[in-house]
Amino acid sequence: MWNKKDYAIELRGLLLEQNQQLILGPLDWQIPLGSFNILYGPLSNAKSVLLAFLHGQLPAAKGEGRILDFDLSHLDDLQRSAVRRRVALLSLQQPLLPQQKMQEQLDLLLLATDWSSKSQRQHRIDQLLHFFQLDALRFNPLGQLPPLQRLLYRLVRALLNHPQVLLLDEPTAELNEIDAQNFFKLLQAYASSQDCTVIYSTHRRPAKTKLAFELYYCEAGKIEKRLELPPSY
Repeated sequence: MWNKKDYAIELRGLLLEQNQQLILGPLDWQIPLGSFNILYGPLSNAKSVLLAFLHGQLPAAKGEGRILDFDLSHLDDLQRSAVRRRVALLSLQQPLLPQQKMQEQLDLLLLATDWSSKSQRQHRIDQLLHFFQLDALRFNPLGQLPPLQRLLYRLVRALLNHPQVLLLDEPTAELNEIDAQNFFKLLQAYASSQDCTVIYSTHRRPAKTKLAFELYYCEAGKIEKRLELPPSY
């Protein structure tokens, strides 16, 4: 039986493959509802593939998986679409339209996901742009945004529909250390205020904050829980 009361994600005996090669598992993993989790380790495909599986994009080679109310082992097209409404994935591989303005693009995205009320769309956009300090840039073309603000726009885009789970795939790979830490602090503050479950995949040391998070180390096809980051990381 799945424990949906306490956990947002449960994996049992999960094996994931890429190009017919085993890259992760067997994995047993439980992620509590509302928790902030850092999945760190060397650059590799295993972390990205795991997030793609949790987002309903890839099948498992073996084992079982659940995210929220969805059995990831048996998704049809309708369920896969529903997963992506409640589970957001932020990846730098997702394209941006450089000439599009932030305000216009966010409004179109909400309209495409059945936000028929213009006032409600604007309220949601205003909420997120204010929280992530992007108000003054809402009419700037996306291609002209500085790197940190461009990433924060990606985050706002992922959060538009109030996802219950947020997956981030190496989000700060293009940022300098100071901007990466500022992004991390803003993200963690938002997740804490919204009780959003987060898996933050990275090969970089996260910023020190007062907010708690769980650490998991991923290497050689295995994930292990750690109490703290090693000094050399």
